[in-house]
Amino acid sequence: MKPTILLLGTDHFSDQGNVDLFSTGKVDILSNERQNEIREIIYCLKQFEPTKVALEILKEKE
Repeated sequence: MKPTILLLGTDHFSDQGNVDLFSTGKVDILSNERQNEIREIIYCLKQFEPTKVALEILKEKE
């Protein structure tokens, strides 16, 4: 059986001066609208039932 892989990407919300290829512009991730979107993503991830999750994190925060 082949594994099923889900890749989920976002821009780097903490640094608008980064080198992301695409940027959404400055957004308030604490707004009600964004928090509802985050809840929806979490719900969808729970439905997917991943067995492994990989995160991008700064080395000094490992």
